[in-house]
Amino acid sequence: MKIFINFLLVLFFSFSLKVEANIFSNLSDADRLSLRNEIREFLLSNPEIIIEAVQQLENKKTQNQKLSAASLVQSNYEELFNDKGSWIGGNPNGDITIIEFLDYRCGYCRKAHNTIQKLIRSDENIKLIIKEYPILGEQSTLAARLAISVLQQSGPLKYELLHKKLMTKNISLDQQNIQKILEDLKITPNDVINHLYSKEVTETLKSIRALGQKLKISGTPTFIIEENIIRGYVNFDQMKEIIKEIR
Repeated sequence: MKIFINFLLVLFFSFSLKVEANIFSNLSDADRLSLRNEIREFLLSNPEIIIEAVQQLENKKTQNQKLSAASLVQSNYEELFNDKGSWIGGNPNGDITIIEFLDYRCGYCRKAHNTIQKLIRSDENIKLIIKEYPILGEQSTLAARLAISVLQQSGPLKYELLHKKLMTKNISLDQQNIQKILEDLKITPNDVINHLYSKEVTETLKSIRALGQKLKISGTPTFIIEENIIRGYVNFDQMKEIIKEIR
């Protein structure tokens, strides 16, 4: 048992202090066999230790992820929170800011749209920032260009109408459909269409893409909630709990 106790002590210090343990390198075959049997007997008698160790590892992993996320957010704070080119919804002076990277063709982004709208209706202290992050092909990119073009040419109120339409309707975009969508929303089509492939729209998309890459965003939706990065869809109750913990 003495060998086993020494072994556990070395394991502890190896994990917590990250030092290399070599003191058992000269164990005899008999001692190795004895150690193996003692470890097996101990674990069989105390199986809860394995569960505790796994939980501790998961907790440490989660904590490291949070620290990493906070560092990424802080490093890109100005581009995230003070970007003048992104649409802002909810309460512009809210005490909690949610930034959503989305793709208009993404099914989970559409599901998240309903969650976010419900959240904003239930909590008047949330500021929402939308960043178009197309990853699902040409239709995604065209939808992002359309949204950005409307924001730049027709303003935030018209953008909000278009955003809602793109999030709630499965529309195949072409020249004819784009013109009809814009006309239905009382938006001057020519100004927006002529601006779709402008330098301003292209640079905005490039800027968001570069920001997403710095934040290691590979899928949508991705949410930045203060210093937290939430990768993937979360339901209403989960979102409320995250906000509650932050506050």
